[in-house]
Amino acid sequence: MNELKLTMLHEIQNCLNNYGFVNEIRNDRVGGPYINIGDVHRVTERAQFWYDTDQCVTKLWVGKYMGRWYSESLHSEFKQKWKKLSDKENLLVFPHLFMVFNYIKRIAE
Repeated sequence: MNELKLTMLHEIQNCLNNYGFVNEIRNDRVGGPYINIGDVHRVTERAQFWYDTDQCVTKLWVGKYMGRWYSESLHSEFKQKWKKLSDKENLLVFPHLFMVFNYIKRIAE
């Protein structure tokens, strides 16, 4: 299962790298690997992509101070309600990988 997650994350990481976004794939979470963008130590100043193998979707968690990442997430068609969320974070769920790529492109442009 982690192989599928890593494959999906490498695809997303390639897209992020193509647009010059600093990121890293991390393996320090019980749920498996994820991509971290931004400051690792400050929760509100980072964003994270991970692939949910149970639902076959890509999720993006965005902290409030991530600039355009956060502002684009506020009115995104992919925004989800999540009881853990506050007004300082958003969760987006993408049903297809090409939608993730389009979202990253929109942030970059």
